[in-house]
Amino acid sequence: TYLKALYHYYLTGYYVAIDMQKSETYYIAAEKQLSKFDIQDAFLFRSRCWTHRSILEIDIKDNSISAMNILINEIIPLLKRVDNTRYLAVNYHNIAMIFMEWEQYEKAEKYHQLAISLLEKHPLLNIEDQYQEYISYAKNCLYQNKTALAKKVLNKATMLLPKTRNPRKDRDEDEGEGMYYTITKEYTKALQSLTKGKSLASKERENYLERNFSLRIYEVFMAKKAYEKALTVMQDLVKNKPTYKFSKDYLTYYRGLSETYNRIGNNKMAYAWLKKYTKLKDSINAQEVEHKISAREVKFKTTEKEKKIRALNAEKEKANLSAKNIRLVSWLFGIACFF
Repeated sequence: TYLKALYHYYLTGYYVAIDMQKSETYYIAAEKQLSKFDIQDAFLFRSRCWTHRSILEIDIKDNSISAMNILINEIIPLLKRVDNTRYLAVNYHNIAMIFMEWEQYEKAEKYHQLAISLLEKHPLLNIEDQYQEYISYAKNCLYQNKTALAKKVLNKATMLLPKTRNPRKDRDEDEGEGMYYTITKEYTKALQSLTKGKSLASKERENYLERNFSLRIYEVFMAKKAYEKALTVMQDLVKNKPTYKFSKDYLTYYRGLSETYNRIGNNKMAYAWLKKYTKLKDSINAQEVEHKISAREVKFKTTEKEKKIRALNAEKEKANLSAKNIRLVSWLFGIACFF
């Protein structure tokens, strides 16, 4: 029965708390059980199963390739069969964030725009997600040196600030402002925003966010040609181990150390860190990662028409179901992969 299938889904929540890796087996089983039911609630819960698996791929396995595959080929098609624009927007956001992680900012922009277009349809219902999306989109604009557009988007986020209850809202805005002031060469303002944000992140024990602020501060020092200060910041990032170690972050650190040592004239150390950077890049095969992500996006596009047809047929069948079919009210489920 449908209730039994839901039981398998909720059972996984117990295992998430005690054994994250083991929970994956139960999410697979829950998704299989739910796939027997052609109703919107089942589609939504199936997407949640896949969402948890995508989180495991990133947070536990450091595998953004697999996470992207799940998002594009499993979660998005399911959510397009559900009357819930918020969840669809959140997962477009997640796709954009992975593209940003791999510095494919033009592709990320498309998915940011898709997310924003959906969230702005119901602004009063989606304030938290809309605020977060504006901040992320502004960062993506800054990576492309689109400062005017970034400022416009940051202003939209600022207008929502009093209305949002996001506990990270101040830190998010500080990071966005810091990046903007760095690009516009207002370095004093940049350091003020970033130092404030880092202090708040440290106070709240948000390790990954605190490290992001340190990286932004490093970028300011490099832009100011304060290379000794920049070196100290980057050395601390490598020395102090993060809660979760992501290989892409260490590519940034090693490359930064090599560049900074080069700027201060220490060619020996610059070469040593360049070797570490090259070795790590080869080990994770970043070029293959980018290729596979692009290939999966192409696969998504080529099968989209077929999936739309199947979705329409499913909707037609659903409309003919008896009113006796099980209908459960779904509650809002926040995604924990905003980075």
